[in-house]
Amino acid sequence: EFLAFQVGMRRNRICHFISPIKPGGYMMLSARDKVTAKGKRVLLCDDALTTGKSVDLAESCIKEAGGEVVEDHILAIANRTGCDTLNGRRVTALIERSFPTWNATECPHCAAGSTALRPKKDGNWDLYFGKKKS
Repeated sequence: EFLAFQVGMRRNRICHFISPIKPGGYMMLSARDKVTAKGKRVLLCDDALTTGKSVDLAESCIKEAGGEVVEDHILAIANRTGCDTLNGRRVTALIERSFPTWNATECPHCAAGSTALRPKKDGNWDLYFGKKKS
């Protein structure tokens, strides 16, 4: 919503937003957002762009709803990829901050005995922030 508001202010017109949801772990558009997307040009945006998987899934949802995705650009609040482009699209972000990623065999933290956690996917927020599960 923040990015839509900012783009709309700069364009001096309303900029609608749609937010894919993930019920049951897969991404989809709500009925309202499907109506909003149909026949519209949509700029892909992400709050924290890391791998681009969410953007790719959002693109599929938008196209399925009959929207047209702006093919050459992605807008993000934070670009954590360390790249200026992603899947052939130029990335423009308010914050550019690269985060290192490793596979398990190369990860220095795994080699030191640390356990890899996926807070969003596995519900490990407490462990991620150093709290013990009760």
